[in-house]
Amino acid sequence: MTLLVTGAMGFVMSVLTRQWLEANPGKRAVTLDSSDLDPAAKDYFSPVAPVVPPEQAEIVEDDTQRDGMWGAYDLARIQRDTAWKPRPVRQAFHACIDWLAASRKAADGGR
Repeated sequence: MTLLVTGAMGFVMSVLTRQWLEANPGKRAVTLDSSDLDPAAKDYFSPVAPVVPPEQAEIVEDDTQRDGMWGAYDLARIQRDTAWKPRPVRQAFHACIDWLAASRKAADGGR
């Protein structure tokens, strides 16, 4: 299975993508974003997946698919079709804070 994520360099979608990769070892995620992958994003994703530079990705953009169902996100349909449910905001927020604290502790040599 491959997860396709648009806007993955934003805070929410980057957290969602990394959590999905951690929960699904051996699976892959394809992320599309108008922003380039900066060094912080490369570091953030490196423990869970290799990063392919954009110039090596094979992306075909179809301008005819910008309206209707292709131009909007429909969370109800995603939940129905994939059985995916977002974590409660409080739980996702605390998981992010815990990850930040653990990262800082590791960067400080475990202190």
